[in-house]
Amino acid sequence: MNYITISASKPGAPAPKLEKRTSDERTYWIDCSTLLAPNELICGQVTHKCSEELNIPHSRTRQGRYLEFKVCGGPTTMPFVEYQVRFNVDTTNNNVVSVPLVLKVYSD
Repeated sequence: MNYITISASKPGAPAPKLEKRTSDERTYWIDCSTLLAPNELICGQVTHKCSEELNIPHSRTRQGRYLEFKVCGGPTTMPFVEYQVRFNVDTTNNNVVSVPLVLKVYSD
């Protein structure tokens, strides 16, 4: 499987940025290690918030520290749009980890 891996940013740091085209369907992995305490793992269901122009049909946790998601869609009338996306996932320490990112999508 082809995917791109990025690292989650610590609270207060700028969110990582990704790019794609409207017609692309991409899979990304986010390494959440920097947001976890020693021996803490991400687990459970992943929820997300994003624009309705984006479609995230698939998101899940992987290996206890990665968040995997697939994204498609984007603008059709603008040259590009930067979307703010936020994922939330539970951890084994009963915490909720929030993972923001910026997805810049270029129209075809």
